[in-house]
Amino acid sequence: MALEVGIVGLPNVVLAKQLQRPIDGLELVAVGDPGEAPAGLIGRRDLDAVVLASSAEAIADLVEAAAAAGKHVLLDGSPSTLGDAD
Repeated sequence: MALEVGIVGLPNVVLAKQLQRPIDGLELVAVGDPGEAPAGLIGRRDLDAVVLASSAEAIADLVEAAAAAGKHVLLDGSPSTLGDAD
């Protein structure tokens, strides 16, 4: 069974193209529009994990939302401060 992944806040299409290539055990299910609210994608029941590709200022809130939704979280970027990483 593949890990079903969605991408939130995609800053460019390179990451999506990389995840569209066959990767054993991974299936790209959804890509969110950077201009749309990420809550809808994060809350999807068919996703096991989300790749969060957003600005450093927004990433902490997205990580908290994804964790609250029970998703595995993969960061494309880093928290703006070490305090945000807690």
